[in-house]
Amino acid sequence: MSAGAFPSLPRTRARRRRTIAMPPASMAGLSLIELMIAVVLGLLVVLAAIGLFTSNRAVYDSTEALSRIQENARAGFELMARDLRAADGTVCRTPVDTSTAAAAASPEKMPLIRWAGAASKPAWGFGLWGDGLRGWSGQLGDVIELRSATAGAVPIETHISNTLSHVGPPRFRQADELLACDGNTGYLLSASGVEGSAVSYTPAACNAVISGNCDEEQLPLDPALRPAFLAPVAAIRWEVGTNPRGGRVLYRVTPASGSHVGDDRAEVIDGVRTLTLRYLLPGKTEYVPATQVGDWKAVRAVRVALELEASPGGGAGNEKIGRRIVHVVSLRNRNP
Repeated sequence: MSAGAFPSLPRTRARRRRTIAMPPASMAGLSLIELMIAVVLGLLVVLAAIGLFTSNRAVYDSTEALSRIQENARAGFELMARDLRAADGTVCRTPVDTSTAAAAASPEKMPLIRWAGAASKPAWGFGLWGDGLRGWSGQLGDVIELRSATAGAVPIETHISNTLSHVGPPRFRQADELLACDGNTGYLLSASGVEGSAVSYTPAACNAVISGNCDEEQLPLDPALRPAFLAPVAAIRWEVGTNPRGGRVLYRVTPASGSHVGDDRAEVIDGVRTLTLRYLLPGKTEYVPATQVGDWKAVRAVRVALELEASPGGGAGNEKIGRRIVHVVSLRNRNP
């Protein structure tokens, strides 16, 4: 059959139409403005959370700084109060013979003190034993220096001429500043020689200006009559100074004296702005500064005021936190 015998037939193959699914109107995306509003709201929430965390952190830092100040003050006051209470203390406090000049001048249990050591001492050396303590103003606040002879005391066996022999092994060195005493009298002396348990000294004229209480003759101590003791004279000074790190520190200083060369400075409290000391005299109700104390032997109590500050960063806004803490200490050797 020829091709022309049949008419041409139309193409019946259906053309596939490509269709794209369009999302409904409810599934339309965010506009740029809506997206920016959402970002801003999210940032506000984050900033609020950061602000709350920062505020809580500042409160925590402030509380921690205050706790540190209180703990430092407590530790410092305990050490300082211990030294103040022991000021003017000896192992021989109560006079046996109340008719002596010392008992008449110092009814608060001060035994007679005679000068028996080297011939010359500075104006405020250990020779001013009758004072027991002295204060003055320093560059960074008030300063107080204390004297006592209670620790390290040993019984005396004999007192012959200018030599004292004590019980036990050797414990003193040449140039040590010592107090030899019984219940009625005492000798301040500087050891000129030490041989075993025997301590010798060079006698000197008794000087009432230097030693406070004085009698003409220097009677030897008699352990058979009254128990006698030999004790090192200790000096402690409290002051505010600058440490090698550049901060202000409350120092407990053992001054150089006798065989002890150079000051021993121990840091007690850091972050101290200043130390203020006031003194109570008999018959008074107001505490006075050191410049108004005429007789240091009459001081009965000391009021200690410490101004402390926390380390930088201890408070909100990175500022320092400060506190002023006051403590009163009664001198037990001056009060009944």
